[in-house]
Amino acid sequence: MRIRTVKPEFWGHPILAKLTDESRLLAIGLLNIADDEGYFLADPLLIRSSIWPFDDDSTKARRSIDDLSRIGYIFVSKHETHGLIGYVVNFTKHQRVDRPNASKLASYFDSTNVRRLIDDDSTIDRRRIRDQGKDQGKEQGKEQVAGSAEGCADVSAPTSNLKKEKIVETDEQWLEGLKANQAYQGINIVAEYGKMVAWCGVNKKQATKRRFINWLNRAEKPFSFTQVGQTASSQYQRSHKVHEPANWREVLRINYPDNVFSNDTRDFQSMSVSQQQSIVDAFNRVPPNERRSA
Repeated sequence: MRIRTVKPEFWGHPILAKLTDESRLLAIGLLNIADDEGYFLADPLLIRSSIWPFDDDSTKARRSIDDLSRIGYIFVSKHETHGLIGYVVNFTKHQRVDRPNASKLASYFDSTNVRRLIDDDSTIDRRRIRDQGKDQGKEQGKEQVAGSAEGCADVSAPTSNLKKEKIVETDEQWLEGLKANQAYQGINIVAEYGKMVAWCGVNKKQATKRRFINWLNRAEKPFSFTQVGQTASSQYQRSHKVHEPANWREVLRINYPDNVFSNDTRDFQSMSVSQQQSIVDAFNRVPPNERRSA
């Protein structure tokens, strides 16, 4: 264990503050466990013995490690002989260590095998692992790389220990490919991306590329007039009727006060099909016995 610093901004962080008490406790505890470069042994049994020494079950430690890894506060990779190795992202940025000792775990950390997520605030400014070899003309394979929560992981994972050199498709290139896809012509890819990330942040869902593709497939395209003078969008809405849930506005206001539709004063039938479907999805997530209204 080492003496570390916890800044006041930690308690009001927009991502960390939404985690469970156990996960936030572990976020602080890992600062004490980590070495002077931010690396630590991430086996749940070892974490439990250090942070929760009187607990008999490692479930709490395992769940908290997953939470912190999901938001990008830590990276976790697996080494063949040393097991799970963790790395506290932004450790060296926020901790000032007097006469730091070189990490003995850094050489076992495999930065090519860490879990990453799309950034919560819809920015595309994410970490990338780029090809470090001399022969960059030959493609070694592509990996999809996504970001992490803003403020939790805005620095790159160490690349000095890369075992394999690969050419990686950046997120900008991936989004540009979607823009060029004829199936999504007329859709503002960046705007829809921001909507999806915001929705995931409110509903505590994992923002993945697969989810974004599904999101785009449900997105409405701009109006385009047909030969008979009707819009394609209006034809779509007439052929895809969405049933309006009873008292949906009150149910959402009570159970999901932060939902964008909780205080929406528009009539349900005047909304777009995708907006109606979003309301129905949120309504259906509330158990029937809890669908009370004011």
